[in-house]
Amino acid sequence: MDKRRFARSTGLMMNICSLLLLSAGLVANASFLQPDLHLSHEPVLSSYFGVNVVNLKAGALPPSIPAKEWRTFEGGWSRVEPLRGTWNFQELDREADQARMNGATLDIVLGNPPTWAYAHSLKGALSPQEAKGLLPPTTLNDWNTYVQTLAAHFKGKGYTYELINEPNTKLGYSGTLDSLRDLTCGAYKEIRRTDPTALVISSSPAPSGGVKFLNEYLKTGVGKCFDVLGYHFYTIGQSPEYLLKMVKDVRTSAISNGLGSVPIWNTESGYLIYNGPDSVMRPRQALNPIHVLGEKESAAILARCYIVGWLSGLERFYWYSWGDDNFEIVDDRGRTKKAATVAYSTIYSWMADSVVEQATRSSDGTWTVNIRTSHGNRQWIMWNENGSTSIIPNPAWRVHRLQHLDGTSVPIQGRVLVDITPILVAP
Repeated sequence: MDKRRFARSTGLMMNICSLLLLSAGLVANASFLQPDLHLSHEPVLSSYFGVNVVNLKAGALPPSIPAKEWRTFEGGWSRVEPLRGTWNFQELDREADQARMNGATLDIVLGNPPTWAYAHSLKGALSPQEAKGLLPPTTLNDWNTYVQTLAAHFKGKGYTYELINEPNTKLGYSGTLDSLRDLTCGAYKEIRRTDPTALVISSSPAPSGGVKFLNEYLKTGVGKCFDVLGYHFYTIGQSPEYLLKMVKDVRTSAISNGLGSVPIWNTESGYLIYNGPDSVMRPRQALNPIHVLGEKESAAILARCYIVGWLSGLERFYWYSWGDDNFEIVDDRGRTKKAATVAYSTIYSWMADSVVEQATRSSDGTWTVNIRTSHGNRQWIMWNENGSTSIIPNPAWRVHRLQHLDGTSVPIQGRVLVDITPILVAP
């Protein structure tokens, strides 16, 4: 498979050898036939819905979607301590204020060291891009001071802190696994001692080679030094339903390392999406062989990812992103809504505070997800991962209304079209 890298506007990089698609678009994995569910039978918390927020300081507007958790890179070491002992929380405080006004809390990603903290033995050994990865600092004391100062600054706000982003890429981390363990455990000790209300997320690997890396990372004994296991569940190149297998593989790794009860969060995943028809920016061109989603497809894929993510047992899902010009679920850096923007709000309204009771997949790829709302009403979300079909809803459901992802509702009259875009049928 062709291996390429895609550079994001924030300097965040990811390995996209797993993101290549057939030119015809998304394809179902032939080996994935029946759902392997991990249902909690607890209400879907609003905190399940998160988003990666980037480019606010470059003029992007804050999210207008009901994302209750914002993942930010503004807490990077070089941003808050550009010189030893000189602290700058201006941009991070600004994001924290915007999150608070939107009823959201922050997941602050730790990493991106300042040049003064590089291990002297490695200076000059890496390219400028690779040097953005977290090298082992000259002393752990410098790292611990950075983490402790950050945690003290936001003490009591209930924030989460996430270790180094995509450590299985040179653009994410350039040290050894033992050094990564020491950085993780040092950060965990400082954060929990400074702010017992905070949670610590492990380093989240990129999907290419991610499970192998995760196994090696966990074998260092690092599992005692985080509260949540993070991973980047990018499903580009597969159908969203492939999330079930990906999460199962990560959970198997966690169980084999004695961490079967640790929550698993998807701290980052998304898709390249074309500009919508109302965007004032230049329409994005195709990036062969990478498949770029159009309006209908992007809304369908986003909604299915959030549904299947919950079915797989994920407890939080941070979409990438709000503010990135390539993985954008909103155009013009937050100024122009598109189908994916509306779909995010709609799937939130369908799922938040409801209990997912059951999910089935028929032989033709039709999914039926039974949910019970906080008021005790039963509703059904349906889609077909392979194309389209028509059904007559089960008379026992007593449903009379169909809602689309764009928020519009129509009465049910006879047969119902079920295609790649989830619909909600309700009494």
